[in-house]
Amino acid sequence: MPETDVLEWLRRMRRYGHTGQRNLGVVYRQKDKGAGRDYFAPMPDACEYLLVSVNQITPSLTAIHVHFVLNEDSSKIYESILNTDRKTIYRRFKGGKGYSVPGVLNQKREIIEKARLERARMASSWFAHHLPGLFSGGPLVDELPTGELITMKNHDALKDPAEKKDEDTEWPNLLGINLWFDGWLHPKHEGFGLILEEQRNHKKYHSIVTLKTSSLSDDDFRFTNGRGLGAYNKIVYEDVGGIAIYLAASSYLREIGRRIRETREGIGQASKNRLSLINTLDRLEAFYRDSIGDPAIAEELSGLDERHFEWDCTKFISRNLSRSETVELPSTLCSFTNRIADGVHAEGRSARQLFQEFASTLSTRESIRAQQKMERLTIAAIVIASISVLIAGSSLYFGV
Repeated sequence: MPETDVLEWLRRMRRYGHTGQRNLGVVYRQKDKGAGRDYFAPMPDACEYLLVSVNQITPSLTAIHVHFVLNEDSSKIYESILNTDRKTIYRRFKGGKGYSVPGVLNQKREIIEKARLERARMASSWFAHHLPGLFSGGPLVDELPTGELITMKNHDALKDPAEKKDEDTEWPNLLGINLWFDGWLHPKHEGFGLILEEQRNHKKYHSIVTLKTSSLSDDDFRFTNGRGLGAYNKIVYEDVGGIAIYLAASSYLREIGRRIRETREGIGQASKNRLSLINTLDRLEAFYRDSIGDPAIAEELSGLDERHFEWDCTKFISRNLSRSETVELPSTLCSFTNRIADGVHAEGRSARQLFQEFASTLSTRESIRAQQKMERLTIAAIVIASISVLIAGSSLYFGV
């Protein structure tokens, strides 16, 4: 199926205000063309192939979910880091004053974190080069919401520690997958869980999927070529894809809110300086131009109900420790998205009203100043004309 068919599908969905998903399935490298292979794209060297879907979340918002399936060597990087022998070292602080003494576990944790961020940057870089969008360029290129799959043969990563008293292992803590109280568990598969929005820095969010492969039954592999990394990735792609899409939508909403607040604060500071009034108006013009579709997107997302999320998202569950009850991820995502969308929509509406009043005030002020300048110029012209008349009259009187 040609690529133009996907583009035409997307144009038609947006043109007529429809929503839906177009699952492209496996996307291969150009050199791997063959029978039954329809989609091809460049990809990082660490990848074997891609799993891709195009999602029209609302009539105004499109999200593309790309699942990077790593090759065998790249998929074992954490295993290699954990199995590498290390020893305690002395590390001089910057400036030469004092030392730190990171032990073996801390060194491995640092290296794992570095490898994790490098993989996230790999995805961000790929989007920046091949797919236009909010997180594909400019200052947001490194803020693309990302996630990763960690497979384990027998370990149940998100199991309550009280239920596994006999285990005494450190490596789950090094991988950051021992956060059982923050985890979401698959309703059917033991050891299949999610740790959502684990914050890596002030702006970047990264989620982790854990999968205990030995808990999967043979029925889970009926439509695959048996057990293996490709089958595990396919299962996760199908069960987590909808969740990833709505997490990306909430990240987009947060970005809209940040943009509104930054513009409001920047204009408030600029308006204190008379020399920067023109720049202030330029910033207002840029804000309206760059955010022309934001109000519609926020309003559409605030109107989504639980049915949309239950249709697209697997019902992972989590225990609410404060209420001693279980909650389902689709309903939590729905309320979370609606709350952010409502806030952004209200904040955007009040900000735009404020900006319009502010721009009107600036325009009126500038008009008054221009009128005052014209009045002074008119008075000056009258004075000059009067002086000229007096000079001309004096010349005639004295016969000059």
